[in-house]
Amino acid sequence: MSELRLNTDGHIIKFGADNDVSLTHVADTGLLLNSTMQLQFNDASQNINAPSATVLDINATDEIELNATLVDVNANLDVSGTITSGGVVTGTAFTAGSAVLAEAELELLDGLTAGTAIASKVVTTDANIDTTGQRNLTISGELDAATLDISGASDLAGLLTVSSGQIAFPGTQSASTGANTLDDYEEGTWTPACANSTEGAQHGFYTKIGRMCYISLSFSITAISSGNASQISGLPFSQKNAAGHNGIITVGDARNQSTGTVDLRLRTDTNTALLVFVGKEADATDYDDDLNVMQNGFSVTASGWYCVE
Repeated sequence: MSELRLNTDGHIIKFGADNDVSLTHVADTGLLLNSTMQLQFNDASQNINAPSATVLDINATDEIELNATLVDVNANLDVSGTITSGGVVTGTAFTAGSAVLAEAELELLDGLTAGTAIASKVVTTDANIDTTGQRNLTISGELDAATLDISGASDLAGLLTVSSGQIAFPGTQSASTGANTLDDYEEGTWTPACANSTEGAQHGFYTKIGRMCYISLSFSITAISSGNASQISGLPFSQKNAAGHNGIITVGDARNQSTGTVDLRLRTDTNTALLVFVGKEADATDYDDDLNVMQNGFSVTASGWYCVE
């Protein structure tokens, strides 16, 4: 086998009619291509060259492929195009534009599930902009939401202001034993009635706040045949089954009573949804606790509070 040997350090091989390309032996180091000349492959678009003393370019028309178990880059990596990886890209920090993602910040993104809160991870919403699994959310500023649905306990140290909209309670009360807890609010209508009678007006309205229920009624009887003419039924809730919780129901107007009653009132009855007339007849000294005042053509309006279970 023939060999070409240059046995002296620093030999230079020059190429071209004007010696524009040269290859210099650098002792104990390697070979040096002169100036900004290129080492080309296939055509001029695929080459390795050094456009300056501090820059090395590797150029290819389509693709540069590095096949190794590990490619170790000991410097900053500046990518002006797109990084496509079929494996794992490992690093301690990544920069995108002016944003820098350090390892600790990337850990917050690892293992995310859209719409599900995971401990020590970033919270992302699902396609419906919903999240689940969050606990102990602390907000030091303002919370502005079109709808705020809280299924657990909420600790509010400041002032809750509803400038527009409403506060909604569930249709079925979630009762609380806390003395300072408001667990129910409800508005609605009820139908006052009297057994064995033909009713005329039957209008009833109520507002329930916690255990207290405010009612109002307008009621009249066209005809009554028999039965208890002292009771109106149909209250929206039964009175609390405990002593000392009778309601205060004030009669506003009562007409065509069956007795000459003065100071007519209504009371609620323990553990029932009944109103009972109470009053004193003109010639009596004591109040009658179950006064039969309703008859044909009787009408009454009343309003007041009572305590429910």
